Amino acid sequence: MWTVSFALWHLIDGFLATLVLFLVVELVICIVAILYGLSALAKGGMQLPGLRQRAAPLQPETVTPSQPQVEVLVTDVEPVPVPVPVPVPIPQPDPEDKYEPIEELPSPPTEPQVAPIDSLTDF
Repeated sequence: MWTVSFALWHLIDGFLATLVLFLVVELVICIVAILYGLSALAKGGMQLPGLRQRAAPLQPETVTPSQPQVEVLVTDVEPVPVPVPVPVPIPQPDPEDKYEPIEELPSPPTEPQVAPIDSLTDF
């Protein structure tokens, strides 16, 4: 009988050790994936093997003498009138009207209203 409980104890201990090991491995995998994703975002993207991302070539903007110079002319513009909504005053209630009496409705009885048995048998 002692060997059965000892074997059962080893079986439960093995299941718990497997579970803890699995959770630790999953946690390490998640941390590594997050760190890899953050480093890829910090670099500006992710380079997949076999796929190449092409950036647009940088072309310096130089003005050649054959292009005509553009002059910018700023003129005064008349302001356009915009209709402004007029706020409507909200009437303030009187302080005396603040406490109006509230009609209280009676609550229904919580116990059943039943006639006593003695009064029913008195016919």
